[in-house]
Amino acid sequence: MSNVYAITHPNGFIKIGKSDNPFKRMEALQTASPYDLTLQLVMPTDGNAEQIEHEIHERLSEYHWRGEWFNVTQTVVQNVFTEYVENSDSSAYKLQEVGYSKSSKTRKEIERSLQTEFVKATELNRS
Repeated sequence: MSNVYAITHPNGFIKIGKSDNPFKRMEALQTASPYDLTLQLVMPTDGNAEQIEHEIHERLSEYHWRGEWFNVTQTVVQNVFTEYVENSDSSAYKLQEVGYSKSSKTRKEIERSLQTEFVKATELNRS
């Protein structure tokens, strides 16, 4: 399952990326960062995460900082993700507010919840 995610940095930067496992991706980024990062949003996709990531990057282009990092508020990012989900033809796209950092909920609890929600949405989409 591929996902599009938003990871927040305490200095106001937000990384928008794609990953099969956004938790591991966040932890890899955390290793290289002296600041606590938070996996804020995860949007499971039905395999087209690269396209969705690109479209979200385009929507946020005025806030682009470097690479996949944007100098933008969480509210703006939340609105772009939410708008994408609401305008999608697929019910598999369900935005999850995660709020995972190394000091928060256990990763396994959050992963289970996300997987359950994705399966439910996928089953609805097939009906």
